[in-house]
Amino acid sequence: MLVSPSLTNQVVICPTRLQRDVKNFLTTMVHSTQDKRFVTPQPFFFDIPDAHAATYVEALEQVISRKDPQLIMCVVANNHLDHYTSIKKICHVDRAVPTQVTVAKSLNTSSVMSVATKVLIRMALSTIEIPPTGLMMVWIDVCHDIHNRATSYADSVASLNKTFSHYFSTVAHNTSREELSNYWTASIAKALHK
Repeated sequence: MLVSPSLTNQVVICPTRLQRDVKNFLTTMVHSTQDKRFVTPQPFFFDIPDAHAATYVEALEQVISRKDPQLIMCVVANNHLDHYTSIKKICHVDRAVPTQVTVAKSLNTSSVMSVATKVLIRMALSTIEIPPTGLMMVWIDVCHDIHNRATSYADSVASLNKTFSHYFSTVAHNTSREELSNYWTASIAKALHK
């Protein structure tokens, strides 16, 4: 059972042409939580005119500076690596804001309820409040190159103090699942030594 975190300031960034699909998806997400005690307040929508990576970067800078969001959901038109990389660089490395990147085509699949539940779980895990005493929060994410399925990019962020205001982050290029496993072990070990 998911217990509602105290989310009061959520932002959805999406191209204007996708807003109807995103709103329908969020409605489905709310329905998927009715029996799980997870409350998802209405987010602030930030429309962007196109789906270029630079437009997402500009929108993120504006939203983070003006709204100080607890969580940002970026809906991208396709799974081009430059979109994902640009969004995660700002939100994980530069600003440390929990972010969910969702590809537009997953909003309209026949298994949309399953997708909504998975997105919700990811969002809950990135925003849930845990007492920070003696705790290191570690976030690990991976992105697969759409042009070369054997290639992946992994990043991790680990908190270094009780208030989570200092952190250690790394990014790596990987060509096998074994390398990913080794990367995660090495990145956590590096964070522990900081």
